[in-house]
Amino acid sequence: MPHDPELLAAFNADADTRMVWATERADRSQVVYLEDGTARQMRPRTRSELACIVPECDVPLTTHARTTKRDGFAHLGRVDDALHSAESLMHQQAKAVIVSWLRTRYPHVWIDPEVLLVNGERRPDVYAENPATGNKLAFEVQYSALTVAEWTRRHEWYVDHDIVDVWVFGHVGPQRRRPRTAQFDVVTNALQEHLLSAGELLWWIEPTAGIIGTPYLDAFDETTGGTFPATPEQYRRDLHFELSPLADSWLTAKGFRTQALIDMDAAAERVAARRERARLEDEKGAAARRAADLKARATAKAAQEAEARRALQEAETIRAEREARADAELRRAELEDRLWRDALTRTIASAQSVAESWESSTLRTELDRIFGQVPPWLFVDYSEVVPETALGIAHPHWQAAAFLHVFNRSTMHGPGRSRPLVTVEDFVDGVAAADMQFERRLLDGLLLDWCGHLYDHRQLGPRDREGRTRLLTKLPSLSRVGG
Repeated sequence: MPHDPELLAAFNADADTRMVWATERADRSQVVYLEDGTARQMRPRTRSELACIVPECDVPLTTHARTTKRDGFAHLGRVDDALHSAESLMHQQAKAVIVSWLRTRYPHVWIDPEVLLVNGERRPDVYAENPATGNKLAFEVQYSALTVAEWTRRHEWYVDHDIVDVWVFGHVGPQRRRPRTAQFDVVTNALQEHLLSAGELLWWIEPTAGIIGTPYLDAFDETTGGTFPATPEQYRRDLHFELSPLADSWLTAKGFRTQALIDMDAAAERVAARRERARLEDEKGAAARRAADLKARATAKAAQEAEARRALQEAETIRAEREARADAELRRAELEDRLWRDALTRTIASAQSVAESWESSTLRTELDRIFGQVPPWLFVDYSEVVPETALGIAHPHWQAAAFLHVFNRSTMHGPGRSRPLVTVEDFVDGVAAADMQFERRLLDGLLLDWCGHLYDHRQLGPRDREGRTRLLTKLPSLSRVGG
């Protein structure tokens, strides 16, 4: 809903002390509006017949004709600033514009802006009663802050006395919180959110131009994928305004009936009609689908039974294959266990030859040259698990060979370079480079455990998904390596 630029400018103008409404001095319940450009023409009557819109003010009035701003009433003497604050003037003028609208459009309705109800218990801003229908409305103009508890107390009083209370919020001040972006026109406060949650309609008023703001939200229309303006009938924080002259509005048993509300009702009816057509189309389609489904079920039943038989046969085949694989795995495991035990009982090298090979190996010398001594974390004694005579090589011998092979490969590019990934096979290659006959079946299990030992001592990094790792052993000083 695009805004009329003139209405928008007037509605968004900051509050000031400009007065465009006055009352008859003889009957201060009668309000008088000063049309723009008529200040000089109205001045004699203003001075002799009109009074300030503030009931407690008796300072005489005149008119001011302005060239850059709108004409307005002005006092001929000093006034009480407290009674003539911007908020107070806007409140009194909002009452006046509602009174003028009601008396002009509904002369048969009894209007009183000063009435005291039920022995003076309540004085609404504007009271309207239709003698033909008995409907009673109390208009409450609210520019100042108001708590939910205070509103509830007043509202319940009106309900108890069969009076519909119509709350109209001021276009400035605490009842018109401005949004941070131009996308919306108002941010509702706690009281307004409470009214929305209670199903009440909201209105905002600008009295100098006689503008009423009807809030709306952009509701989603799933039938078109677009949006349509809808009445915010539940909690909603950010709202839009549709602005229109109050003179173009109607009075109902619940308050105002603006063109915006009429347009929103029409939009809602169009959406409801589209939804009903869509529902009927869906039902028609659903009926066709049900018929097709019944036909398909009969055809599918035989196919399902055949599929069930085929699936049962396939399951039997899979079960038989699984059992066969399990039997084969069991046999392989038993064979591996037997071969392991056989390997442990065989002797492929004497204890003396194994020891002599290690004692004469250059690997010990190389470890001393690189590290100055054998690193305390390097060797693990597996003699009680696998005899060296069955393995064919001394445990420190194969561990030194495996480590130095991977160490030299990992550090060949010097410090500061990324080290290559290695696998267990790289350690096996190091043992093989020792040029000794060894039992691979026994070595494989020992190597895996020994690599775990190196990892525990932070000499190996964690393995990746492919079982690869990196050697983390730090390089000794360059003088030792070079020497």
